[in-house]
Amino acid sequence: MDDQNSSTSGDSTKRFSAKRKLAAVQRLVRGQSLEAVSRNLNVPFHQVSEWRDKVLLGAESALRERGRDARDDEIARLQAKVAEYCSAVHTPLRRSFTLSDYDISDERTSCVRKP
Repeated sequence: MDDQNSSTSGDSTKRFSAKRKLAAVQRLVRGQSLEAVSRNLNVPFHQVSEWRDKVLLGAESALRERGRDARDDEIARLQAKVAEYCSAVHTPLRRSFTLSDYDISDERTSCVRKP
């Protein structure tokens, strides 16, 4: 008899997968009562209620997403342009400069490139 009680208490602490939680919430959406679902799953009704709230929050954020439009294409085009400019800035100079290219007449003056 003690073995049955311990297995029953083990079932009450059982973890549920996301699919199983979603299936429970879908039963609520279809009209089953919170008490009936929680009793059937042997889960406290506040836990099933939390699952329902999480599903509804997730659904709300999923519905907030907007579809692609012309702005997305323009953003992609501009991002490509910025990447092109950045790669141009980071490419090495085609010609390396030497000190003979500059007029260094006095220590106190700055270097000026010869015309």
